[in-house]
Formats: sequence, structure tokens, C-alpha cells
Amino acid sequence: MRNVFLGAGSRLARYIPSDQPRQMIKDAVAGLREGGVLLLFPEGTRSTHEPLNPLKASIGIIAKHAGVPVQVAIIETDSPYLGKGWPLFRRPSLPITYRIRLGRRFDPPADVNTFMTALEREYTQQLSGAPQSEWLGSEAGASPLNTYSQSSHSSGR
Repeated sequence: MRNVFLGAGSRLARYIPSDQPRQMIKDAVAGLREGGVLLLFPEGTRSTHEPLNPLKASIGIIAKHAGVPVQVAIIETDSPYLGKGWPLFRRPSLPITYRIRLGRRFDPPADVNTFMTALEREYTQQLSGAPQSEWLGSEAGASPLNTYSQSSHSSGR
């Protein structure tokens, strides 16, 4: 929200800041109850290792309190462009391919822990063998940019 490049667009898109988790949950639940649609990345950030980072329970808490279903969307890409650690003005190798598809739709959760376990299982299954597996690190904390740089040099890309 305070980013000089992205802040105005974030505010126009009605982005809900996550710096105060309780307020974020309240705002998200209120927006959903008013008929809004919420796009939430359950990792709370961009993936840094494969198949995905640990999920944040806020998605389950929001869905439970708003009484709304959760539709899984899978985003796959063959490039680390704009991922964690990607310099803002670095030009990526082109072309870049993105694939976006729908996964399972979950009913509003009654139990957040059970829902989060099922959601993590769904994402893990759906992302098995995804193109980003090539450049995402396999361990938490591994740098996707460094992993990609090493593989791109070795494969002659």
C-alpha cells in the first residue's frame, strides 16, 4: 500500500492490507458479507520453495466467519519473473508461459484446522510436477532466483 510503484493500484483495487492481521480478517469478512469477492494467496506471499510455502490459516478463518466457500485457483509459470528476489527492473527471458486453472471448491469450513489440512493437500497434489518446480528451491529458505540462475546456466538457456 505504501509502495511508490504499486500503492495507487493497490488502493484502487481495494486491496486489504495485511500488516494488522485481525483488522485484515475483519475487513475481508465484511467485504465478503457485502457480496464482494476476495482473492487471497493462502501462503501469504509468493512461493519460495516447491511445491508451496506453509499456508496461513487466515484463509480458513475468513471463510469460516464469512460463511463462504473457497475456490482453489492454481497458477503455474515457467519463469521466476516477479518472484521473491527478482529485481524490479531485470528483464526476464521471453516468452513466459502462465497457466491458470481451477482446482477443488471447498464448502465453508466448520473446522479451520481440518480445512487447512485439506487445502494444503489439494495444492500439493495440484502443483506436483508444475513448471515452477524447475526453478523453485526444494527447501524452505532456498532462493528461487539463485536456483533458477544455476539451472539456466547449466542447461544453456
